[in-house]
Amino acid sequence: MRNMKIGTRLALGFGLIIILLLIMSAIGAWRMIDSQRANDNLEERQTANALILQWARQVEVNANQALAAANLTNPDVLAVFKKGMDTSDQNATDIRAKIETMISTPEAKTLYDNAMRVREAYIQGRTQAFKDLDNGDYAKADTFFNQEMPKITAQYIAEIDKLSQFQSNVVARLFGESEQDTRLGLTVLAVATLLALILGPLFAWRV
Repeated sequence: MRNMKIGTRLALGFGLIIILLLIMSAIGAWRMIDSQRANDNLEERQTANALILQWARQVEVNANQALAAANLTNPDVLAVFKKGMDTSDQNATDIRAKIETMISTPEAKTLYDNAMRVREAYIQGRTQAFKDLDNGDYAKADTFFNQEMPKITAQYIAEIDKLSQFQSNVVARLFGESEQDTRLGLTVLAVATLLALILGPLFAWRV
């Protein structure tokens, strides 16, 4: 070191400072990118869960509309209720379209498919019951609306709730992982800062 020219010594000193600054900047950038990615993931999961809850709400609304329509005799009033059912069906369809783009894990897809299978039974049963009403088979329609439909609706909402609970568990897990990553990032940054404080003055003194 003593045989080095002053320019070489200064270059080494500045070089070390630049390296330390680059390391600190890289750690900071890594934490910012990782935090942003985690926040985006959490936001998407929470949005998906809110949509799932809206889906369950639309199912309840539709079932209540169907039950009310089944007990109506005035054609004009019945038409209004059926229109309301069509609207809630469309709202649920729009909500599901958004949910489908947000679920990617096999577990979530399985839970979603389970809910859709129950939905198919609900739609088929409801459609057939209204046909029975139109054909004058009131006993069969009454059996569906007052005995079968409440069970199918409860099962339908239960399957949606399972999907919602799964999403909530994922959000909780992601929060925990985010906290761990934050602590790890702070630890790494603290170690890097400590090394910079030790090596910087030591190297400067040697130069």
